[in-house]
Amino acid sequence: MEFTLNQKKAHDLNRHISVTAGAGSGKTAVLVHRYLKILLEKNVRPNQVVAITFTEKAAAELRQRIVREINAKLDEGTRSDKLEAIKEGMISAQISTIHSFCARLLREYPVEAGVDAGFSVLQRIEQRFILTGIIDSTLRSIANQSAEDAMREQLADLLRMFGKKRLEGLLYQLANQRDALDRLTRELYDLTDAAVLDYWREFAQAQLKQSLNSRFPIERWVACLNAVLAVAKGKNAARVQTLTDRIQSHPEETDAISILTEISSLIVTKSGAISKRDFLGNRVKTDAIEAELDFLTRAANHFQSFPAFTDDDMLLLRVTRPLLAISDQIQHDYERHKLQSGQ
Repeated sequence: MEFTLNQKKAHDLNRHISVTAGAGSGKTAVLVHRYLKILLEKNVRPNQVVAITFTEKAAAELRQRIVREINAKLDEGTRSDKLEAIKEGMISAQISTIHSFCARLLREYPVEAGVDAGFSVLQRIEQRFILTGIIDSTLRSIANQSAEDAMREQLADLLRMFGKKRLEGLLYQLANQRDALDRLTRELYDLTDAAVLDYWREFAQAQLKQSLNSRFPIERWVACLNAVLAVAKGKNAARVQTLTDRIQSHPEETDAISILTEISSLIVTKSGAISKRDFLGNRVKTDAIEAELDFLTRAANHFQSFPAFTDDDMLLLRVTRPLLAISDQIQHDYERHKLQSGQ
């Protein structure tokens, strides 16, 4: 196969690469060539190189194509002890999905990993079925505790707030985001309630400031708002004009963020489109301001995606902590079930 310039760059073993291309563009061919290049030039055996694929089918295809390429080289007369050794070593080549690779490591070192050497890998549908059952049994166990039990009282509050079905759904989502949840608990929820709220507010402000400095600068906001306000006739237009004038008078970042957040709520609908009824007006022609409307739509939706901090935040935090506590209990019961059943 004759490789393009960019494909040849992917064969450079002295740097890390990321290959992005559409179907049928030769990604697998590049991977096959790079794989063999590593084996031939780095003096390593097939079982010392790891190739990870998304599916078992893709792993089998990759292995077949590598062997096919080796045979092609041998048929062309490229005879060498190294090539023959590579062909023989392909039997133990580490080409698999991430699940299969990890399972192989765990079976080789079950004592160190603390798992049963005869464990089985849960399939997605089986995992969902087991986890759903664990959530149900854990909630029932908590509900059957004495009336003075703190977690029972927390569960009762959550059930009154969310209802059983929605609560189970939230707990299922948390169980499937365990790494992120552990990190949040370790780095954030060990703090006091006030410190957590301060952290989130500072984080949101920092992200919005970054947006103003890169994607949605204040100057562009003002220019687009003025262009649209020149024709806007909706009931919110006057308030948006007042807020826009205030930004122009005081363009400091902290003030601008709060003002632009309010403007965002006035110019787009809940579905994320520019509000024709409340901001533009129903019969306003927009041919000359399409670029400005596009910018304002994207910018307003971005600002709207950040939470509006209110006095209810403390209540939300007090709901989050018992939710995390019950989630921890579910995770504990789930891990114990997997350990006992060898999964």
